[in-house]
Amino acid sequence: ASFIQSRAYDKRYRKEGEKSLEVAKVALDNDDYENASKIYRYVIREYAGTSSQLLARLGLIRTREVRVRKSFPVNTDSVKTLIDDYKRFIEKYPDNGHSLEATRSEALLFANYLDQRDSAISILNKLITNPRASLYLKSKAKLDLGDIYLIKGEPWESTLLYSQVEKTQKENPVGYEAKLKNAKLSY
Repeated sequence: ASFIQSRAYDKRYRKEGEKSLEVAKVALDNDDYENASKIYRYVIREYAGTSSQLLARLGLIRTREVRVRKSFPVNTDSVKTLIDDYKRFIEKYPDNGHSLEATRSEALLFANYLDQRDSAISILNKLITNPRASLYLKSKAKLDLGDIYLIKGEPWESTLLYSQVEKTQKENPVGYEAKLKNAKLSY
């Protein structure tokens, strides 16, 4: 019912699918993958050539990713398909900030599900050195990189990265998370 209302709102006020994307995000947060996928496909179809279409494409990939992550055991073929989807998205929209978020998601899939930590480290290092990436995204990537180094058995590298994030993001939740991870590591 909320999807019907959001479609009507978008059409009436010419919002190019903004409300529909919000409803899809709520559906995804509440583990309603079918409706989230349905809404994202609708936005892709109806609002082609807009920024909403770009967000819907990324949302559709993320919906499939969450579905794969919640399944047990995780199918490695599905993970490889997701990585290919993220690569295609990044190639299609290279100058967009959302492609940088897709890069981070791709690296996490490599590290967590395919045990290709070196690939993930190189992808995250490229993301951190990218001048177009926001400070927040770079900080999240450094936290992820620190976690990967910790899994690889390199705690000093992890401490260094956590401390960098803690220093640059003092009054933000990302900084608090880095401080907590650093404290756990020290303990």
